[in-house]
Amino acid sequence: MKRNAKVFAIVLAMVMLVTVSVVLTYAYLTSQTATVNNAFTVGNVKITLDEAEVTPDGVKVDPENRVIANDYHLIPGRSYSKDPTVHVDATSEDCWVFVQVKVEDSVDLELLLNGQDAVAAGVITGLDLTKWTVVSNELDGAVRTYVFVHNAIASANDDLVLFTGLSVPATITGDQLATIAGLKIDVIACAVQAAGFDTYQAVIDANVVSFN
Repeated sequence: MKRNAKVFAIVLAMVMLVTVSVVLTYAYLTSQTATVNNAFTVGNVKITLDEAEVTPDGVKVDPENRVIANDYHLIPGRSYSKDPTVHVDATSEDCWVFVQVKVEDSVDLELLLNGQDAVAAGVITGLDLTKWTVVSNELDGAVRTYVFVHNAIASANDDLVLFTGLSVPATITGDQLATIAGLKIDVIACAVQAAGFDTYQAVIDANVVSFN
């Protein structure tokens, strides 16, 4: 009887030892890292467009002031200051800059210019074609629409002057000039991020340029 009790005690101890061993197998080794915090900022492309304020005779106002509209009193043979300029904001990402110029009443104007458009005839002056490329030049009824692109990527704080003036040919008479009394030259700019577009042609091909 005593022997059986001793054997039972030994077996019970072995069972308890096995149980402890099984429990210990669930004590996994663990480790925890610190949190990695990521901060994200949103990029933007931002431009403005203006020109120097001028008198109706096309003379810059002193001290210079930048405006978004001017009125001109046209006289044959006279030149006028007009310098539409795109300003890239200090916070802007690099971008490709496109500018649309609409010359209204251009059918009458071009008749007076022997079929030439305003750029070809030198009505629009100071256009630097080493810096700007003509993307399109289309006539639709009484409106001639040009689209220009700046040849280089623009960066923050850049000031891009499209052209510097207007000139009325001396060959146009006062009577002829009266036929284009409603002449308007409207300018609007568009900028597209440079990231992802190695060339301005890639921007054009992506069909993301809009002046609406």
